[in-house]
Amino acid sequence: MKKLKLNKIINENTQDCFFHADPQGRVYIGKGLKGGITITIYDPSGDVRDFRVKEQISYSDILLFQQCADGYVFVYYESYEPKVKVFSEEGRVKSVFHLPSGVSCCLLD
Repeated sequence: MKKLKLNKIINENTQDCFFHADPQGRVYIGKGLKGGITITIYDPSGDVRDFRVKEQISYSDILLFQQCADGYVFVYYESYEPKVKVFSEEGRVKSVFHLPSGVSCCLLD
């Protein structure tokens, strides 16, 4: 029997990226830039928008970014607690609050 030696492959283009797809077919891809994260939103209609979040957050701490009825919801860990930021369509923060530990995050339009 032969043994296989596996090598870890790291693609520098996708390392430290955020990816999410919602039930409406929108795809969200986030990439870090100086001083924040830019999330590109691809809509099934062909519309492509960029949304900038001015937070220094590691990608492993992002739980969810999704479009909702009148804006966007961003959920991430801050000091080991889930934090929610709700943005208007123009990118202004509408509300900010923490969720209790152990809460599962799932949004449906």
